[in-house]
Amino acid sequence: MSARFTFTVDHMIGREELELVVTYSVTPGRGETPPAYSHGGLPAEPDEVELVSITHNGQPITLADDEADALFAIAMEHAGDDWAEEVAAAEEYRAELRADDRMMERWERGL
Repeated sequence: MSARFTFTVDHMIGREELELVVTYSVTPGRGETPPAYSHGGLPAEPDEVELVSITHNGQPITLADDEADALFAIAMEHAGDDWAEEVAAAEEYRAELRADDRMMERWERGL
């Protein structure tokens, strides 16, 4: 499962400071898989962060590699917290669904 996130940053391009909107995706890695009947074990895979788009005033913008690398580093800094918030929100949503299900069951039983 991957998720997309967005942040805004003021970034110097040449001699001009531009407000850029950066969209990136995070795909969580997985731990090492122990040996099983069908395979001898699988190595761990790290989390993956990928820049999806960079825009200025709603228009896509192409950056030099070093500028894109700087924005990628910022995305990496945001990724852990953004992913944790996404997981927490999903867990909260599942808890609310379970509570709603329990309430409906009690209502249907007339309790």
